[in-house]
Amino acid sequence: MTVYLNDLNKIAECVKRGKLFVLVTHSDPDADGLCSMLALGRALEAGRKDVEMIAGEALCGPLADVNGAEKVMTRPGIGPHDAVVALDCSDFSRMCPQLKIAGSPLINIDHHRSNGFYGDLNYVDPEASSTAELVWRLIRTVSLPLDKEIAGCLFAGVQSDTGSFIFHNTTSECLSFAAEMVKLGARPWESWRLLHASYGIERLDLLRYALETLELHGSGKIAFLNVTREMLERSGAAQHDCEQLIEFPRNISGVEIAVMMRQAGPRSFRFSLRSNGKVNVAAVAGGFGGGGHKGAAGFEMEGEPGILKSMVMHAAVESLETHPDPVEPELK
Repeated sequence: MTVYLNDLNKIAECVKRGKLFVLVTHSDPDADGLCSMLALGRALEAGRKDVEMIAGEALCGPLADVNGAEKVMTRPGIGPHDAVVALDCSDFSRMCPQLKIAGSPLINIDHHRSNGFYGDLNYVDPEASSTAELVWRLIRTVSLPLDKEIAGCLFAGVQSDTGSFIFHNTTSECLSFAAEMVKLGARPWESWRLLHASYGIERLDLLRYALETLELHGSGKIAFLNVTREMLERSGAAQHDCEQLIEFPRNISGVEIAVMMRQAGPRSFRFSLRSNGKVNVAAVAGGFGGGGHKGAAGFEMEGEPGILKSMVMHAAVESLETHPDPVEPELK
């Protein structure tokens, strides 16, 4: 196992000494980021610590219904704290902009290969299945309590980031971790149902509109999908309903790279990239200031949609033509 920066023991000592902690995950959080934060927050509270959890923006969609999500704030509310813990956040800029960390140690716990090691203490392991797995290791190291609710959150995190245990990051250690969470009371069906099978009809209408934009490039090896504001308005769907739509073009036979362009503002567009094994899309995203994993990455840009699309598709074609070492597909 390659651990890029392993300050786990130092982090554990900081947690043991401290009393008041602020936990934060990245903007537009996914299940791994949110559930890792909720699990660590509950474990710290069970260990008689005070905790504040921040997501930077209001939770919506299935994530808003995760047990404990009602405790998550959109901006800091407490005074001085012993440490800020950033979870599943590869880049410092993706954290809550109102967060004040001056004078407090910043702890960075993450599994993204593109992590910038911005913390005073860093526990970054790109070989880990998920940030949830790293939180589990921290909880064990500190000897914090583990109950059914914590186990459920940790299981949901790893279940989400491994694509329900089918992507390459599904290691033997990951499965042992997941099995331990089930022993403690996690219910796989319930977490899968909540996170992946509880969408409204609006999402299906959005999918119908989005699939009308499907394009194949590069002799059928690159698939492109577009989601506009107008589609969201017509369908009544929300931004969170766009999650996982990229899996449809990705699953087309012969496709190596899937690209989804999603309109986030008048001139702001979020790009999601997925690879089926031949291309490191984190490198592609890095060229536009983004990051992620080899098989799943993303970034955001502003400009004219036609120009942005051309730039990204050109980069995708170039990356395919360079014939990099194959990578196993993974989920962001």
